[in-house]
Amino acid sequence: MCCSLHLYSPPKDALHCNDFTPECEEEVIIVNPIGYYIDTNIPVIKELERRYGSELQELTNNQKMFLISELSQELDINYEYEHPLEIYDLSRNLKGGLSEETDMVALLKALVNSL
Repeated sequence: MCCSLHLYSPPKDALHCNDFTPECEEEVIIVNPIGYYIDTNIPVIKELERRYGSELQELTNNQKMFLISELSQELDINYEYEHPLEIYDLSRNLKGGLSEETDMVALLKALVNSL
């Protein structure tokens, strides 16, 4: 049970459950409120938080993926940048090489956290 908690910030002595120790077989999920990332006084963000919760807990994963896709496409359109062919190849290889949804979500988290 120790790792099923959702924490806003990890305590200094927090157990890192990614080691999958016998006492703790689940991964810790640290969820920051939306205000950690963006000003919640922006009207559309305030409404998002009001309707779907400060941790966006009222959105399904599918709905979150849709929003990620839409915002990513909008950002891509706004950049005047031609992706190198290797990035298109990488994208195709990732789509073909990642068959588990959990692996795709994990890679998305890694990519987003690297921005």
